[in-house]
Amino acid sequence: CDPKARNYIVDRLSEKVMTIEEELGAIYDSIKRELPKGPHELTEELATRASVLARSAEILGDAQRGFDKQRGEIAENWARSERKISPNVLKEIINGRCADSHRLLILAERLNSTISHQMDAIRTIISFEKSLAQI
Repeated sequence: CDPKARNYIVDRLSEKVMTIEEELGAIYDSIKRELPKGPHELTEELATRASVLARSAEILGDAQRGFDKQRGEIAENWARSERKISPNVLKEIINGRCADSHRLLILAERLNSTISHQMDAIRTIISFEKSLAQI
């Protein structure tokens, strides 16, 4: 990975002015790139992905908190109202009103998992490359 590209990715993800959705987009863009060749370049890429994984874990926590908070607020508002509805209907209303934050939560979970799996794959490739070099 080009050091300038790596620094751009890490710097871009560390900016606090981005929304969760924008950061998830930046993470997606950074992990869909083709892997570099060679053990040294792969080791650098692994370090980059570790930084991205750390940030994605924070974003995942933020997305979960936002989703839970929105669900709680909607439930509290319905509990205070005079309208009485069944718990199942209330659940569907809450799910409908929280669809966007739920989508971000699912995306954050999947990206976090994808990065973890990619890091495992990079480690495997590095080991393979090193074993080839010893032959």
